[in-house]
Amino acid sequence: MAEFSFVWNTASQQIESETGKVLATDKGAKAPDRLIHQWTGLDDICRTSVDRERPETLRACKRRDELGPLLNRADWCYGHKDEAGINWEWHKCDANSRRYTSK
Repeated sequence: MAEFSFVWNTASQQIESETGKVLATDKGAKAPDRLIHQWTGLDDICRTSVDRERPETLRACKRRDELGPLLNRADWCYGHKDEAGINWEWHKCDANSRRYTSK
């Protein structure tokens, strides 16, 4: 979690100054909650977009497909073998887990 602030000059339409500080981190967390949350939000955009060729949708899908392998490397998997896709969730990998693959 972070806090940011900036000063906007309305005449020049530019940022004059900015500051920011980290308020909290998820280092040492038992689960990669931040990455899972990001992946889930991006996946929602990819799956529900009416126009899949919009630049915003393409960017979201590309980023989602970059996060999946990061979660796999952290030993987190998406769903279990022989499980219906609608039931897939991120979980700590086990012997019956599916590794994430891009859609």
